[in-house]
Amino acid sequence: AVVFSGAADAVAAEVADAYVLVRMADGACAMYAADADGRELREMAVPDALRHGAVAASLFEDALRVLASNREYVDRNRAALDERAAGAAAGAAAGGGVAACDALDSVFDSVYGDTDGAPAAAHKRRSARGQGGGRTRQRRRRADGATSDDDFDALYDEIADASDASDDEDTSDADAAADADADADVAVPKPASGQAVRGESPVYALVLLATGDLAVFRLPSFERVWTAPRFDDLGDTLASGRTGAGGSASDSTVGARIDELRLVQLGGDDIATAHLLALTTAGEVAVYRAFEHCARDYVARRVAAPGASALADDGELALRFERMHHDVLAYAPDYERHARRAQARQMRAFDAWRARDHERAAEREQAGEEALERARATQQREQDVVDWGESDDEDAAASEAAQAQAPAASVLPLQAPAADDIYADHDTAPEPAAAAEPTPPEPVLPAAEPDAEDSADDLDEPADHPPVSKFTVLDNLGGYAAVLVAGPQPLVVLVGTKRYARVHPLRITTRLPAWARELPAAVLAQGRPIVAAARFHSGACPHGLVALTQTGTLVIASLDASSRVARGGIEYDAPWPARTLPVGTQHPGIAALGGVAFHRPSGSWVAAAASADRFYIREPNRDIAARQAREDAASQATAGAAAAASDLHLVHMHERRAVHTTSVPPLQPRAHLDLLSPVTWETVDSHAFASGEHVAAMRVLALESTQSASGRRAVVCVATAFVLGEDVATRGAVYVFDVVNIVPLPGRPQTNRRLKLLCREEVGGAVTALAELRGNLVMTVGSKVFVRSLQRAEQLVSVAFLDCQSCVRALAGLGPFLLVADVARGLWLSAFQEEGPTRVEVLGREPANSLALEHADFLALGHRMLLLAADALGALHMFAYAPYDAHSAAGQRLLRRGEFNLHSPVTGLVRLVAAAATATDADADAAASEPQQVCLAATAAGAVHAVAMVPEKSFKRLRRVAARLAHAAPPLAGLNPRAFRAVPLHRRQYAPPRPATVLDADLLAPAYAHAPVSRQHDAAQRDGTSADRVLRDIVAIERAFNYF
Repeated sequence: AVVFSGAADAVAAEVADAYVLVRMADGACAMYAADADGRELREMAVPDALRHGAVAASLFEDALRVLASNREYVDRNRAALDERAAGAAAGAAAGGGVAACDALDSVFDSVYGDTDGAPAAAHKRRSARGQGGGRTRQRRRRADGATSDDDFDALYDEIADASDASDDEDTSDADAAADADADADVAVPKPASGQAVRGESPVYALVLLATGDLAVFRLPSFERVWTAPRFDDLGDTLASGRTGAGGSASDSTVGARIDELRLVQLGGDDIATAHLLALTTAGEVAVYRAFEHCARDYVARRVAAPGASALADDGELALRFERMHHDVLAYAPDYERHARRAQARQMRAFDAWRARDHERAAEREQAGEEALERARATQQREQDVVDWGESDDEDAAASEAAQAQAPAASVLPLQAPAADDIYADHDTAPEPAAAAEPTPPEPVLPAAEPDAEDSADDLDEPADHPPVSKFTVLDNLGGYAAVLVAGPQPLVVLVGTKRYARVHPLRITTRLPAWARELPAAVLAQGRPIVAAARFHSGACPHGLVALTQTGTLVIASLDASSRVARGGIEYDAPWPARTLPVGTQHPGIAALGGVAFHRPSGSWVAAAASADRFYIREPNRDIAARQAREDAASQATAGAAAAASDLHLVHMHERRAVHTTSVPPLQPRAHLDLLSPVTWETVDSHAFASGEHVAAMRVLALESTQSASGRRAVVCVATAFVLGEDVATRGAVYVFDVVNIVPLPGRPQTNRRLKLLCREEVGGAVTALAELRGNLVMTVGSKVFVRSLQRAEQLVSVAFLDCQSCVRALAGLGPFLLVADVARGLWLSAFQEEGPTRVEVLGREPANSLALEHADFLALGHRMLLLAADALGALHMFAYAPYDAHSAAGQRLLRRGEFNLHSPVTGLVRLVAAAATATDADADAAASEPQQVCLAATAAGAVHAVAMVPEKSFKRLRRVAARLAHAAPPLAGLNPRAFRAVPLHRRQYAPPRPATVLDADLLAPAYAHAPVSRQHDAAQRDGTSADRVLRDIVAIERAFNYF
């Protein structure tokens, strides 16, 4: 135990080894060192920059000694450096400057290689001496008879040997040089005790100065060993470099954006696992990974003067940081304002509860006093009856004695309620038995929609709790080393076996109290914002965490262990958390999946699986097939089967018997429809299709039904096709299944559901697509589109049809509109007419009428709608139906609005309703935004692309910024951002849309949202807007995909 007697106005503290960093209420910082003898903390003399000019500060205890100084880094490669230096000197004397440059380049290659001896190909320099110098070096190497590969192999072997040998060497010289530099620097004050605090691990203090520079001080001497200029710019690379005395904050005020920073060691014991995290006041998180780097001038001076005892920069750290870009954009500049409003409402509710509790306490006190008076009166009357012969003086004396002996009514002090009691219902508080008066009405809580004056007061009301660190280091969170970042959008930075930092959003959905459910969505979210978190470990929740949400809910949670990934667990060491589930456990030799759908009413998944089956040809002789059909009908003893077998032409090829012509037949896929349990992910029921019947499409559709209260019934519709050979006509069928509840098997509660076949309709062709249109089933057979109605849940009745030109590949329905994608004739937009004679009428077509489309769907934003189509070569096309436009020929032509090249064939389009707006969204009008429907496009390359409509104002701003970034930002892999996403000219049979109306989020998010702050402000100011406005637009677009 250590006694802390100073800093009465301290609001936060951080401990590392024997040092304590204290943050004062006025923003100043103080350092204290533990004195083991005196058992108290003594204040240390700190530089003025740390005491009064620190924006943020933290401590880092280098227990694994991953941070090395320049001297230590060079000593590891001493042998290689000496040999290369000698070679450089010899080459300079013999062959001139070219050989000297070659030798010096080899020295730098050895220094910038990895510490374990691996080649550092990424750090090869591009020669500034032109192509002639490179050819000269090649000629000299060929003349010497040595190849470049041999030189580098020998160099790397020498570095590895030197690194192994340097691990056991004594570093007392480097420590002495560092102490000498500390003594020589008179500007740095010494500790108050005059002696270094005893500790085995070096401790560093990271301080963000008011000038925007990040400085690293070695404790206890407060020697500045590393400085990154303008760290508040959040650049891609942080390199050490001293700035001027005047600082660099005069030209920018973004230094105040940094709210907290922390250097942590995650998932390893080397420099590559040291991560620097920075949190801005707007909620953005920047993650940096450390790597060793030594300045070239220092290496040259150290090699040129090997006998020098110490250099001025021997003690500086050989360190750099590179920014690790992630896909999570947490930008909420208005969160603090919303949080203060929420806290003010909570305090008003708490005050109302306390007032109500005071009233009830006063009522109980008054009832107690009245009961005591009644008891005294009754006692007095009894005494008067019993002692009627006594004198009045004696009665008065007895009354005074009884009053003195009676217990006086005491008022208990009001105690502050617990956190859970603030949101609990206190109407169940027990009342005194003697209180016969009715309970007065409860005070009314504050209204859900405050007026303007209340909102203004809420804005100005400060938070009355001390600041809490938003970084929580978790050594083991479900098997991962993690850091939880609290805030409006909580994040988790995980490092697993792949030793790469993954940033995932953490969304916690909790149940709000009754009074908070009436608040608007712009004030409180469903438990998303986290105020603070800490470690939690117990038998029920091993290696988890405990978090406190903004609404006052305490949440205890944990992650699935990584060892369970092979058994269906979640793998978090990936760009997206992914779960791999075994499907088709009842079918050995599973080949592929034909589709997956979710049945919402039952909460079950339905999968179309295919297993290996033997292939046999069917009976080719019609007479034999007819006789076999009659035998089968007689065995079934049904009139319908006998009537069907009476005509030879009705015995289709797929209904005939198989001919066993060989003992080793080939294999073919056999389709099954499996019902999966959402708990154990095992197959609880399965329906086997006929041999040679393939699943072409599977959808869960809401069809009209009179057996449900809502008038709709979610059923599983499966479209199949019989493919038996090129000489056999292809046929198909449509199945309609329902998921019903049954009595589960003993000991297996997950088997309480099964598939029920409602109806089956066979058609004369392959059924290729399914959709829902006004509660009706839409299916395609070749070039025809049929609309069917499910009658009495047992048969499909034809309602309408549409005849297309070629072969329909995809269908999509939205309200009365039906979108048809033809494999050779482009896109058709039609409408379903219910009044009068039901029919499907074509509204407009794609103008070129020649696109080979594979998928199509709708995009909607409010009252605006776009048509999205994907061709067979991986390009997305956007069309609009505008009957009032002169170029659309009264709507008969669909206007082309844009195109986007994905460079991979699209395998599926899924339309989703955009995620609802929450209180933590950056845009203040997000809660009142228009309803939106977005699409997800899956490609054969394994990528998932998201497509959404953008409001016109936001689109104009973002288009100007994107056009500027296309020229200013460094392109990824050297690809031109515009040409890479454009459709090639040889594939165009139409005029390209002018101007471009499609934004590339892959360019905006990494090149702008995660770019340095200076680049954001420059790009925004050149276009006449602000960086905050652009970031709000990007966040508003990504809000639609908050499901992931």
